[in-house]
Amino acid sequence: MEVIPSLNCPDLACAKEKLAMFAKLESAWVHIDVADGRFTPAVLWNGVSSAEELFRLLAARAPKAAVEAHLMVEDPEIVAPRWLAAGAKRIVVQAETVRDLAALEALCEKYHAELVLSIAHSSDVGALTGFLSDRMTSVQVLAVKPGFSGEPLEGEAMKKIAFLHKHYPSLLIEVDGGVTAETGKAMKEAGADILVSGSFIWNAAKPKEAYQALRKL
Repeated sequence: MEVIPSLNCPDLACAKEKLAMFAKLESAWVHIDVADGRFTPAVLWNGVSSAEELFRLLAARAPKAAVEAHLMVEDPEIVAPRWLAAGAKRIVVQAETVRDLAALEALCEKYHAELVLSIAHSSDVGALTGFLSDRMTSVQVLAVKPGFSGEPLEGEAMKKIAFLHKHYPSLLIEVDGGVTAETGKAMKEAGADILVSGSFIWNAAKPKEAYQALRKL
């Protein structure tokens, strides 16, 4: 199972602490939540200077890790260029907020980055499938209420994973939120290919062992 650790940090001080542990995980990717205080109640890394500061820190502390930026924002077409220019290799955008998919695809092509569409815990899966095309290789199921770390798994998430796995078998399915060793196993059985985990890893007494437990699912 591919596992992407989520940094789950509101500021650089927290990021420095987490990245000290992240280096021991030897993960190829790191997941960054970006929130504007409108799509979610939280505000995380919402600004050009924030993106640049975080990438400078990542370059120093985790130079080999590629960044997946999850844009939980109302205007992804405006926010995405900041993160792509800063160095993100994958942009995850909420399908509920997309107004111009072609523009986002063109941006990602320009920066040689991957575009992934996500469906929120409370949305009908049709909000996502209406955007899917032959160019899409991955989708994400946001399995918790967006904005804060440690939220409980929402019951409809498993149904969304199973639906996408059945009807779009060629797509890689990433699941973000509510991931533990127990729920991760169920997500895999439902069809998940990639798990994004924050609290389960960072709150463990031994983060590397928690990360490896998910990898072995």
